[in-house]
Amino acid sequence: MDERASRLDTLIIEGFDFTPGKSLKEVVIKNVLFHLNVQLHKSDMWHVTRFGADRDDGRPRSLNITFVDVDLKNELLRMKGNLKNPKVVFKEFLTEHQNDVSNQAKLARKNKLISSAWSQNGLIFATSESVPVPTLLHNSDALNVANDRAGGGEHVGHIPANLQLPQLHSSRKLLFGF
Repeated sequence: MDERASRLDTLIIEGFDFTPGKSLKEVVIKNVLFHLNVQLHKSDMWHVTRFGADRDDGRPRSLNITFVDVDLKNELLRMKGNLKNPKVVFKEFLTEHQNDVSNQAKLARKNKLISSAWSQNGLIFATSESVPVPTLLHNSDALNVANDRAGGGEHVGHIPANLQLPQLHSSRKLLFGF
């Protein structure tokens, strides 16, 4: 199975407080109900694991949650704008390559080169003022636009030369007009 496909039903959640003596599934159920007012059941999740060792800064470790139904994961991601605590973060479990594309899009958004960017089922989308229709990004679009706007000589980011995702189409011309 393709690595991207194996991650479709998985969600990463950061910032949930842990209750000693409770299972990780119980922690997820309690926190999702509190933060999103959504009732989950243990049977909705295949498994829940914690990333890494305990943190020195006291912040809770991230949770990796694999859901039985990918639609439930997508519904929780759609609702993440309703989170009551800014320290709680819901995000897709992206591959290294997908994270690179997402980070480039965030950099372009920060530099006001695109209006918005998001991921859905492992694909990274963006909109701009000139093209409000969601457009699929490939790995170099956001970075190339940022570099072009910076005058070509000043690079606002770096993309490894060997990093290539399948180019479904070039959204750069559609989004940014060049």
